[in-house]
Amino acid sequence: MVFESSLTPDSIFVMIFFSLFGFFLYTFIYASLGSLVSRIEDLASGVMPITFVAMIALFLAMFSINDVDGIMNRIASIVPFTSFIAMPSRYMLTVVSPFEMALAMGLLALTTVLFAYLSIRIYRWGTLHYGNRVGFFKALRNIFIK
Repeated sequence: MVFESSLTPDSIFVMIFFSLFGFFLYTFIYASLGSLVSRIEDLASGVMPITFVAMIALFLAMFSINDVDGIMNRIASIVPFTSFIAMPSRYMLTVVSPFEMALAMGLLALTTVLFAYLSIRIYRWGTLHYGNRVGFFKALRNIFIK
């Protein structure tokens, strides 16, 4: 029995692109949230919201693998917080239109750049206020008001 590999150069590019941008997106978010806590005991509760988002992305990808062209997987493959998991598997298992691929790549890249900018500002502000109890929304408000 002969098996053909679906690992083509374009699928490798898709996997690398979504893996790197997804990794950096969550890294920037975790860094900014981690800079807002003063004690190591508060770290788990500080990063819990984004951990839930990552878990939801993983579960969406796992449960939608049976229905690759379903509406849930189509939405998950475009939303930047879930596309880094959903789009590579969808691309390998079915035909994805170039518009959807470009939209998912563009939104993920734009969101990563936006969160990089915000995370740098939050991290800088959070480290300057180390030792004080700082909320996420207070940090957001203070980085935009100079």
